[in-house]
Amino acid sequence: METKYHSSMVISVNRDEHMIIGFVIGILTGVLGSTFSENFDFILYSLFVGLTVLGSLFPDLIEPPNKKNHRQFFHSITLFAFLIILLIWVNFGNQSVLTYLSTSFIIGYLSHLLLDATSQIGLPKY
Repeated sequence: METKYHSSMVISVNRDEHMIIGFVIGILTGVLGSTFSENFDFILYSLFVGLTVLGSLFPDLIEPPNKKNHRQFFHSITLFAFLIILLIWVNFGNQSVLTYLSTSFIIGYLSHLLLDATSQIGLPKY
């Protein structure tokens, strides 16, 4: 069964919008994360925001919108699930800076997928 979209439900997001939304999400989640820390580290916070922005741009850096292979594997829920499993496996029981920073990239990546999922093209089925 094919899903019909009402025109007001469809969002088209370009690179700059992905970057701005990734930046805002990075700031908000970075602030939330820093509230659980005794010491605020501006450099670490800046890296968190930067990696969130990079994650929000990553799928389109690998599969550019103007190329034939746009929205293939790097725009899939399958790769996202693999990254989550990898993050949990590598960082299980470890709350290091690497965990904090890799989580920021994943948050940005998720923001990209969620925004693209709202477009008329959507995400790949696999």
